[in-house]
Order: sequence, then C-alpha cells, then structure tokens
Amino acid sequence: MQHAKITRTQHPVGHGGFHSGLISTVEGSPDGVRSANERPVASFSYVYDCGSERSDAFNSEMSLYRAACDGKTDVLFVSHLHADHINGIDRLQAMAPAKTVIVPSWML
Repeated sequence: MQHAKITRTQHPVGHGGFHSGLISTVEGSPDGVRSANERPVASFSYVYDCGSERSDAFNSEMSLYRAACDGKTDVLFVSHLHADHINGIDRLQAMAPAKTVIVPSWML
C-alpha cells in the first residue's frame, strides 16, 4: 500500500535560517512505524532559506541534509536577502543543487 510520508527539519545552525522538508510516497504500512520494508516510490525535497552566521554548524547540517535528500533539492525558497538566510546557497548548489529557486516578487 502506498502512503505519504512528510519529514520537516529546522536545522540547528545558530543565528540564521535553514529549514528543509522531504515529501515522499512510500510503499509499506501507513501505521506511523518505520520498517525495513518501507520503500520510497517518489519524493520531493525543499529548502526554505539557507544560511547561518556559524559556518561550522551550517556545514554539519548541510552534510546531514545532503544524505537525507540523496543529493538533490527540488525547490529552494528564499524569504529575504539577509546574509544569514542566503550565505549557504552556494554550498547547497554544490552539494544538493536546487532545480528551482523561488524569491518574493519584490526582490525582482
């Protein structure tokens, strides 16, 4: 049986913003208990803001995100252009590139 699985993470990067999510369709029992027979059928990954004033914390969390999303990001949402919300975008694009970037229209 297929069901949706949603994982959201507010990454602890200190002063800044780095939130990610993974929405998957999986094959297996939808009882809320993870099992070895749960197989992903399709997935969609996103990042909301991508930066921090603490590069050590950010780099550690970026490595964890890359492993969780299999090295790809479907969409990056940028809320605003403060450095602590965007200074990790270059690392994101190098480690788990975003196919699409969405910014507020007032930034265009």
